[in-house]
Amino acid sequence: MEKSQDFEEEIFDFFLTRKDLEELLKKMGYQIDSTGVIIDSETGRPVKGIKGEEINIKKDRDFAVVFGSHIFVRNIAEFSHLLSEKNLIIFKREE
Repeated sequence: MEKSQDFEEEIFDFFLTRKDLEELLKKMGYQIDSTGVIIDSETGRPVKGIKGEEINIKKDRDFAVVFGSHIFVRNIAEFSHLLSEKNLIIFKREE
């Protein structure tokens, strides 16, 4: 993170390298095993997406973490499913 000289606000870069991602996950309480699977540091268990599959940073290139809740999604379809379950997005059928 860089600090702007003109502003006191922090500026975030949304383009993360793999190293940045690993550091961010560690700060959130996760570890990454040698195969790339994300492990919850408290439980020692693999992190699973909303569909129950393990999240692997080497294989799941499109995964995301919903901050605050620490919910992992593997792709945009799972993210849309999560939003619809939380009633944050509504799908309407074409007539």
